[in-house]
Amino acid sequence: MKLTLVGPTDEGFWFLENDKGMSWQIVERWADHPGAAALFGWMAPGAATNDEHAEAAWEFLMENIGAEIEAPLHIAAHFDALEREAVEEVVSEFFGVRMRSTFEAVEEEGTVGFKIEGPEIEIDDK
Repeated sequence: MKLTLVGPTDEGFWFLENDKGMSWQIVERWADHPGAAALFGWMAPGAATNDEHAEAAWEFLMENIGAEIEAPLHIAAHFDALEREAVEEVVSEFFGVRMRSTFEAVEEEGTVGFKIEGPEIEIDDK
């Protein structure tokens, strides 16, 4: 699974995003930059302070916005779970009438919503 480096947001967050627009946050705090940059092959420069490492990693990430990587296993598992949860089937039954609808999370033009299919209605003749 290929993921793309996206960021930084106005708040300084960085994400990995899949081709369906789902994302995984890799930077929340200043100290997270070295770990995020390491995903793209960055190596910390010799002896330096934590702040200098974070600064160097931030610069590296800025130079690599839009770069793609193969998803590490734990992140790929997260995206797989998101995709499974994105489609949910709901079955309701009231007084012998069963209704089945499918809800799928969708994102269009920066807005998240749901695509709904159904309901399929079955009537119990008993």
